[in-house]
Amino acid sequence: MTPDTIMGQISAALTLAATLAAPLLLVVAGVALLVGLLQGATQVHEPTLAGGPKLLALAGVIMLLGAAALREVVQFMINTLQSLIDVP
Repeated sequence: MTPDTIMGQISAALTLAATLAAPLLLVVAGVALLVGLLQGATQVHEPTLAGGPKLLALAGVIMLLGAAALREVVQFMINTLQSLIDVP
């Protein structure tokens, strides 16, 4: 395995990690913004009110996208292991 091949695999792994994390982070950030606006408008600054909706939104996104994310990770691992087998 050459250094270029290894760097390609690392790059692909980091790209996959960013691709899988982006929807989760965007949803949680959006919910946090909405909760912050609501707390600012109502002047109710309860920490549990900030955490609960974010956890529910995160769980919902994981339930919706979890199977697709798992397929992507499995396909990445198959490709990585196949490239290791093909090394002369």
